Amino acid sequence: MSFDISCFNDFFDEYHRRFTRFAYSYVRDSAIAEDLVMDSAMAFWDKRDSLPTDTNIPAFVLTVLKNKCLDYLRHLKVTQATSSYSQLQLWDIETRYHNLESFDPEEVFKKEIRAIVSRTLSSIRQETRDIFIMSRYEDKK
Repeated sequence: MSFDISCFNDFFDEYHRRFTRFAYSYVRDSAIAEDLVMDSAMAFWDKRDSLPTDTNIPAFVLTVLKNKCLDYLRHLKVTQATSSYSQLQLWDIETRYHNLESFDPEEVFKKEIRAIVSRTLSSIRQETRDIFIMSRYEDKK
């Protein structure tokens, strides 16, 4: 995969804030969320040459970030036994963990792509839209 430092910087600028908000919503600590986002971005950078060329990069980084957040929450669950967490705090950690575990990063970006296609289709002439729909969705020539 050809992804130079300039492309990486553009990618990081575009997604950094969203990824940080995502991580924060689960780990509830802004410094940790920031660290996890940086670690996830660096994991992509380290593996960029071995990834298939059709890799959905935002989904890949979000998957890495999801796993890092899960690791962090798993660590919180382990340390809860030796600390003074209340039942409500323990329940909150468990809930965040299970919600994150069922999250599918690929689906987020599929929805985003479908929304872009839908907006674009609604902005073109009806005849062109019909041709596109028949070609792409109905397998017609």
